[in-house]
Amino acid sequence: CDAALAIDAKYVKALTRRGTAREKLGDLEGAALDLTASCILSRNDNQATLQSADRVVRLIGQQDAARIAAEGCKRPLTPQTVRPFMEEFIAHRELLAPAGGRQTAAEAEARRKKCDRDSRPAQYAALMEEEAVALMGEDRYEDALEAWEAAIEAWNAVYPAPPPGGGDARRAHNIAGTLRHLRGDLKEALAHYDKAVALDGEDSNVLLKRACLNLELGETQMSRADFAAAEGAATGGVLADVLCHRGRTRLMTHDFSAALADTRKSIEIDGTNEVCYIQLAMCLERLQRPAEAKEAMAAAERTFPQSGTMRAYHGELLLMIGDPQGALDKFSEAIEMSGDTLGRPYAGKANALLMLSSGAAVDQATELCEKGRQIEPYCDTILMELAKLRWQQVRMAEVVELLDTVIMLLKGGEEIAFACNMRVAAKLQAKLLETQRDIFEPALKEAARGMQ
Repeated sequence: CDAALAIDAKYVKALTRRGTAREKLGDLEGAALDLTASCILSRNDNQATLQSADRVVRLIGQQDAARIAAEGCKRPLTPQTVRPFMEEFIAHRELLAPAGGRQTAAEAEARRKKCDRDSRPAQYAALMEEEAVALMGEDRYEDALEAWEAAIEAWNAVYPAPPPGGGDARRAHNIAGTLRHLRGDLKEALAHYDKAVALDGEDSNVLLKRACLNLELGETQMSRADFAAAEGAATGGVLADVLCHRGRTRLMTHDFSAALADTRKSIEIDGTNEVCYIQLAMCLERLQRPAEAKEAMAAAERTFPQSGTMRAYHGELLLMIGDPQGALDKFSEAIEMSGDTLGRPYAGKANALLMLSSGAAVDQATELCEKGRQIEPYCDTILMELAKLRWQQVRMAEVVELLDTVIMLLKGGEEIAFACNMRVAAKLQAKLLETQRDIFEPALKEAARGMQ
């Protein structure tokens, strides 16, 4: 095969046979490259080769997804990656309040430094926590993480052995675990959560977050146990948080009826969480009840009349049920309401335009996605839409970079598996363009025109 391809680099049969041989030898990347090349040059005309290429790409993608699940992906701690998660927990919303009505981080640091750690260790530890809270109010999350972990160290000096009731390191372990979790330091996050639970086994907030992390780590039974313990310990708004998050995990694992029940109960307990209303509509859509889903989203808009986020998700629902014009109107409303504070509806508007124009509005859609990315540089929805558009423009190196960031932002499940598979395919095409552009660029551009 090597000799034949040295004579004719477009020899499709030789590419297919060499790809098959490489797969049998365990060279999955080499096999995927040859089978992909064969599919491109034959315009995906051979179904058997297409299926072989897809199988090998999925195998490599599964390996990537498994590695990510085990090791995690390092993510930046930014307002876009921290605030949406923290705001879902009623117990943590005050941590994100702007510093306006309270001390700044600089003031908190000055107060801490005036405290003698040796003679007043408990006061010093409490002041360290105050500094951490002030840093979070200023969106300085890396500094806040360092401060929370310094507070843990200070509390441990006060209580070398945990006192009855758990001691004061509980909140510091909880929030340090949360920030580690969001940064992708999964082992360190779990260690913090475990210590917080050991100090107070009735803390439903930390049990809930450990349940979410265990699910990311593939520990399904441990996740269920933590959700059950959190539900048993929680009351009021915290119970609503537990039910909302459990509903989301059930939605992700296709247990749609149970997800719907949890979400409805959460809203009954605390009707102030926008996420639950969006989740309710998505549950109904997954249960193939589109009319009820539309009514649920319309009711949510009446509950949150000033929410651009709600309009954006309403648009996404309308896209899912096949109403691109209605979706386009909702995305335009979301953009008008949110100004330059919300990037997600720009990606949705791009998607709706492509559907309405049968894919012809690629340049306009790209411009919208780029605008959205300027506003929210770490929104996985925007980056995924932009990656699809760059794919149609045969800019595969950019596609790979975009998918690297998407994978970094996702937290497991089917979405990360899909993104890993897509990245593998993009890398293969990028490599073919890098090594044999004159052969593969014309074929890929022809295929891209067929996608539009």
